[in-house]
Amino acid sequence: MSTAAALSKLEEAIKARFPDLQPHFHSGISEAEFMRLEGQLSPYRLPRECRDLYEWHNGAREPLELIPGYSFLSLAEAIDEYRMQLKIFGGTEGFNPLWFPLFSFQGDIYAVVLSSEGTNRSPVYLSFNQDTEIRLMYSDFDTLLAVSTRCFESNAYFLDDGYLAEDEEKVERIKSEFGEAAPVEHVDGESSFSKFFTQSWPESWKSAIGRTDEDYVAKGADNTVAEYKSDPKRSRLHVAITGVLGTSSHTILDIRDETGQMSVLCLNTAVGAREIQISRHYEMEVEPSREELSPHESCEGVVRHVLLRE
Repeated sequence: MSTAAALSKLEEAIKARFPDLQPHFHSGISEAEFMRLEGQLSPYRLPRECRDLYEWHNGAREPLELIPGYSFLSLAEAIDEYRMQLKIFGGTEGFNPLWFPLFSFQGDIYAVVLSSEGTNRSPVYLSFNQDTEIRLMYSDFDTLLAVSTRCFESNAYFLDDGYLAEDEEKVERIKSEFGEAAPVEHVDGESSFSKFFTQSWPESWKSAIGRTDEDYVAKGADNTVAEYKSDPKRSRLHVAITGVLGTSSHTILDIRDETGQMSVLCLNTAVGAREIQISRHYEMEVEPSREELSPHESCEGVVRHVLLRE
């Protein structure tokens, strides 16, 4: 079944069960308007199935939702949500530029995957705002539509005090009918990915944040903390993290090895910056503090690259 046909079937199920909700759909957008808005995501493009979605209906007003609890965003709203997620969590880790939100609730999103070349289909992931993982929920968007249709038809989705709700047991049984019982297994054998420890990310995700396999290869320390402190110059150190003090833009790290300890400034834009946890060992590239970082004079260096060692 095509995505357009699956959307039509879903609308029929909603209209049959909840005729008062069906008028809450927004009108669909034209192909030209879709292309104009999609251009704001350059150099990335949405999967073809998303064009079908927004040409069908460009979002919906509450309480109509395709997944209970998650607003069906218009394409313009989805782009705004995407930009907000990038602004808050973006960088080298935390939120990947390829994750595009279709449905949202207070920062929790169901997302498809963008690509530079354009694809027909995408897996659907669920990212909770405060969670450290992004979870694969559906192998493709059409399966999400089929599950949602079946949930409307079977009363797994119902109205509770005027809002759409779900019977979780019924929903899981329906997902299992489509081979989508949680957790879904990723094509690479993964059902979820850490948002911050990026080594297991698919190659396209790594590329989107400027990382390559070379970034995860230990190169070996060329200096100790004591040697760096006596002669500050760009160095690779093997250290443990003993203290972390973070802000929205940077983190102050207390690091140590067997020769001594010091404090360094780690900007959130540094490669691997968001992968830092206390009580782990890292290989990191450190260079002397620059003049523009004078508010952090107590720091004896700036971190450029972080590699998890153990």
